[in-house]
Amino acid sequence: LPCAAGFRSARGATACVSTATSICPAGTYATADGTACAICALGTFSAANATACTPCPTGSYAPQTASVGCTLAPAGFWVEANRDLGVPDIQRAFALIFGQGLWIIAGSVVAFLIGQLIDVAVFHRIRRATGEKLVWLRATGSTAISQLVDSFVVLYIAFVLGPQQWSIAQFLAVGTVNYAYKLAVAIALIPLLYFARRLIKTYLGADEAERLRNEAAH
Repeated sequence: LPCAAGFRSARGATACVSTATSICPAGTYATADGTACAICALGTFSAANATACTPCPTGSYAPQTASVGCTLAPAGFWVEANRDLGVPDIQRAFALIFGQGLWIIAGSVVAFLIGQLIDVAVFHRIRRATGEKLVWLRATGSTAISQLVDSFVVLYIAFVLGPQQWSIAQFLAVGTVNYAYKLAVAIALIPLLYFARRLIKTYLGADEAERLRNEAAH
């Protein structure tokens, strides 16, 4: 039997439990059968543990799905300012563009920090295992692993958690293509890596290059 409104159950469960103990987050609501949390539509909002989304009151609006509150509506002349240019709602356009931009910035910063920490850790671990041999392995191997994390973290934060709310299938598809491109570029740059290494050694001299390399490794 389906669960009553305000209650939900996991697959295979023998009883329904109150959503008070299995909370749907703000911006969602418990479905009528109590088995899932659904996202609030445009123009509606909800607090945590809601059983329905609330329409925004007159004079306010919710420009994104999964909203947790409503925003005071702008003046009519502003909304329609660029209607003749093919933009029926300039306020929504601004919200989507600049709102998405902040999520991309946040995702990029977080992904960069995580990726760089992984890159350095993997690079030095490979270097300890191989010594001065297999330069391509530690350079490209560390990049391959760090960029795998970087590629998916930035997309997840920016476009899955962000206002566009990509599906997991779209997230995985775009992330895989991005990573494949980055990996291909890293492999293609291996000859340039050895060429630059030779130039540096020629310019500094073998002894000085070795000294600086050892300092950087510690």
